Amino acid sequence: MKISLSLIALSAVAVMAAGPVKVGGDVSGALFLPKMDPSFDGLTMKMGFGGKIAPAVEYAINEQLSVRGSVGFEYLTYGMEIDLGDLGKATTDVTSMLLPIGASVQYAFIPAMFGSVGVGYDINLSSKAKTSFMGVEATEDDASKANPLSITAGLGYKITPEMAVTAGYAFPLTGISDGDGTKITVQTISLGFRYDVGM
Repeated sequence: MKISLSLIALSAVAVMAAGPVKVGGDVSGALFLPKMDPSFDGLTMKMGFGGKIAPAVEYAINEQLSVRGSVGFEYLTYGMEIDLGDLGKATTDVTSMLLPIGASVQYAFIPAMFGSVGVGYDINLSSKAKTSFMGVEATEDDASKANPLSITAGLGYKITPEMAVTAGYAFPLTGISDGDGTKITVQTISLGFRYDVGM
């Protein structure tokens, strides 16, 4: 009887793992590469660092093709420096808390490796800009109300059927901060870890 119950339990787990729906999530660290348009002499954009946690649901269309959706939390930083000649340099550091929403199509090249393309939309929960010039510091809350839209692409390698390491890239279609006729866009390069279980 105990053996039969064990076999039934193992069979149920196997069916869940092979099912068309998986739930799980991604944890990643990111490098943010900002760009201001238009740029000007004396301006230097500084890359930033951050990370994201994103619970996700994935639906398998077939053995190779699946669709994935996620909603999570992301911490983003970047900065800029303006050389004003004899007056010195003005620096600004920006930090943002975002609610990232993502949707992608995933294709398995081989059982252990997959690629994906999709779109991402970041809802800006809060932003803070800290500016320093001539020894004076000023902080502006809610420095950006923009909700950037991006195209995403990624690669992943499965360590086990449930776990994978991932690499991703996001190219912005809209600016993260607009004002005074300028637009700042931020490209994202990320490395992460994914864990999914079948339902």
